[in-house]
This record gives sequence, C-alpha cells and structure tokens, in this order.
Amino acid sequence: MVFSNAIFNSLFMTTLLAIATLSSDTTALEIPLTLRTTSKWLLESTSSFLNSWSPLPQLREYALPQPDPSDIESDMYDIHAYWMRRAIDLAHETSPCPFAPFATIIVNHSDTSLSPHGNMICTGMNQIADTGNPILHGEISALTNCSHIFSTTNSTSSLPFSYLTLYTTAESCPMCASAIRWAGLQAYVYGTTISTLTRLNWTQISIPSAEVFERSSSLGTTTLYGGSVLAEETDGLFEWQFGGDGLECPEGCVSDGEEGGTCVVEGGR
Repeated sequence: MVFSNAIFNSLFMTTLLAIATLSSDTTALEIPLTLRTTSKWLLESTSSFLNSWSPLPQLREYALPQPDPSDIESDMYDIHAYWMRRAIDLAHETSPCPFAPFATIIVNHSDTSLSPHGNMICTGMNQIADTGNPILHGEISALTNCSHIFSTTNSTSSLPFSYLTLYTTAESCPMCASAIRWAGLQAYVYGTTISTLTRLNWTQISIPSAEVFERSSSLGTTTLYGGSVLAEETDGLFEWQFGGDGLECPEGCVSDGEEGGTCVVEGGR
C-alpha cells in the first residue's frame, strides 16, 4: 500500500490524538464506543504500516546469462581457448603452485603477423604480495603495462585499447571490471567465475562483472562480454589454496606439512 505524505501525516496526528484520549483520566465508559474502536484500529494500522514500510528501494538482482560456447564461432572460440591457456601458462611461470594465480594477457587480434591467433601486447600478474599495493590485481597490472608501452614514443604497438581483448584466469572483481570498461577494451574473456572463487573460500566482492558492464552503458564505448572460457582448466589454479587438511597440491608441489598449511614447490626448487 502506498501512502502520500498528507495521508500519512493525517493518520499519524489522528493516532496521537487517539492515544492521548485513551491515556487520559477519562474513564472508558465516557469514551464513545465508535471513538474507542476507531482509535484501536488506527493504532494497529499505523503500527503495521510503520513495521512494514521501508524508505530503501529494492535492489535489482542481476542474473545475466553466460555466453554459451556453442554460440561463439568455432574459430573464435579456439582463439579464446588458445589465449586462456597462455594465461594459465603465465600463472605458472614462476611456480607450479602460485598462491595468487590471477594472470592477465591483453591481445591485438587484428595483428596476425606473428601468429594467426593475434599478437600479445602485454601481460600482468597479481602483484599485491610483491608490492603491498592492494589494487595491483592482474588486470590492473596488465593495463598499466600496456599504458606504458603506448606512452613510449618509438613504440610500434601504440594502439588504442578499443582494438584489444583482455584474457584473465578468473572473473574480474568490480574494480577491475570497471577499469576494463573505462579503458574501452574491445572484448573481455575470463576463466573461473566469481561464484566459484567464493565457493573455494577466496575473499571476493560478490558483484559479477556482467553487472558492472550493464551499469556502464553510459560510457560511450562497448566492450564485448565474452564470458567464461575453459573454466574446467582454470578452476584448478584456485582449488588448493584454502584446502585445509584435505589439501591436494598441484603437480610439482607438496604440502608444507603444517596444520591448515599450503603447497610448496617439491624439492624446494
């Protein structure tokens, strides 16, 4: 039920008068039955209204459908899969069991001079542990690296972001998804979803990148939302970090033997 301010104020003032009447020294027999009945109804109705009324709007739930790989042209899906596997390789570049394997690759698909799959422009890894900078997620690192390349005056790779596609091993957090949209990248493809990361006990802000993309329509640019590709391969990157006693380490790594411990490189390599 919707109440206007005038109706609400009238109802409220009438209720106050009714309360004053019922709480005065006047005996119940001196109060007309109609007034007592009306006062009781007003008290009950107002209480019910105030308990149910909320000034906050209902937040819309976003459940955008994920692109079905079968809807992507087979040759383009193969290209996405190729670069996602390169991102997985990047995550393993320094260790077979990297703790934060959030790896990003940015590719120019219009340049096939070196590969039919396109030309890799820059990469980025999660660098929070290395730098102490809490915003250096893989996507931010990659965008920063690309920006540095573009700002080099003698660079032959100086292309606007609108020509480039970003691949990342895990769905971008709201910060990184926003950065992708502000950059105006041509396309965005990820592996493991935020919901899977949450299930695996990774701390996440539970706003899907699809929602960020939908809310960024006023930016004047369009970024193709490629959705999740090869999650069955990227999920394994994130499954062991919070495994506890049931820890299963990736190949080439073993448990450190500590209670609630982690995985370390086998043989200390």
